[in-house]
Amino acid sequence: MALTRDQFLWRDPGTQAWTLGPNLSGLLGGLVGFVADGPGFWVAGERGVAFARLSTPPVRPLREGDLPGQSNDIAVDGEFLWVATDAGLVRFRLDAIRP
Repeated sequence: MALTRDQFLWRDPGTQAWTLGPNLSGLLGGLVGFVADGPGFWVAGERGVAFARLSTPPVRPLREGDLPGQSNDIAVDGEFLWVATDAGLVRFRLDAIRP
């Protein structure tokens, strides 16, 4: 699995074929990172973060206003989504924001 500037790219383990997921950068800006969480992924872009699956558009976006600055990276631990921004580190309780 990989992340391009615009979308996920993954290899089907059965066929070895590469597949591009939906465009995520239209909502989130240029993508900068992702982290697995349960049945999907949190994806960070220059304009926000959102939850997505390999073949679905992003849901539950957190964008300007929810974040103090441009997002640079993300991490997930047992209870929180951590978002590194230009203006500092922010954490969200996963049980409050997870779709």
